[in-house]
Formats: sequence, C-alpha cells, structure tokens
Amino acid sequence: MIQGALIAKHLKGIDLQGPLAVGSGMSHAADLFWGFAGYSEEMAKIHGLNVLAEKIELFTAEHASPYAKKAWYKMVVSAEDKGTVKKGQIIGFQAITQGKHLGDLMARWADIIGEKETIWDLPKHNWIHQPLVGNPP
Repeated sequence: MIQGALIAKHLKGIDLQGPLAVGSGMSHAADLFWGFAGYSEEMAKIHGLNVLAEKIELFTAEHASPYAKKAWYKMVVSAEDKGTVKKGQIIGFQAITQGKHLGDLMARWADIIGEKETIWDLPKHNWIHQPLVGNPP
C-alpha cells in the first residue's frame, strides 16, 4: 500500500518522501501466526550480504499473564558495510506467535527496515511491556 501511494504521488508530480516500501507479509492457521518483513537470512546471502541473525523465544506478554503466549522472533542484520547497506542495519525480521496476531508488529518492523535503521537505533523506540502486576498464579 505504501509503494502504491508513493507511485500515485509521483505520477501527480508530488516529491516522493517517506520510508522505502519493504516486502512484508503475514498469515495464520488455527492458533499459529507468522510474518516477515525485509530479507530472510537465506535471501540476504543469495544477494551477497554477509549477515548476522539471532533467533529468540519469548512470550507475547509477561510470562505470568494468562494472556501470555509463546513467540519466536528472528532479526537479520548486516555484518558489514556493502553498497547502500551499512554495518548493523536491520534488513529482515520474522516472527511466529501462538494466539497473537502480528499486524501491528510486522508493520512496525517494515517501517524500521524501510528507514534503514540499525541495531543501535532500536533503543529510541518505545517497546511497550506489560509488567507483572501481582503474584503469579
């Protein structure tokens, strides 16, 4: 949608401003949701990019919350400066969750990738966290 809006603006003679359009998508089956934004580790390597990728397993909320579900995340980061890609630049993100839709999360990572942010830019974002508000059951 972003790319289409930019093309329409260009055709009307409006200066193209804003983030790059980043390939992204998501789907689900039963209680399992998955999504991606940017390059996978494999696709980055096909394009000759030396990358670092980290997979982590977390919960979608504080683990003691009855709403907490398992989640797996993977971030793909450039390991070196190459062309227009700089070392530490986030070029891909994938997620799988149980029972938690990924719409807002994947749109946010597509924006981060489109803005060519690095791992050093992440602390400027407000990553909302649900704190433990009582004794766990």
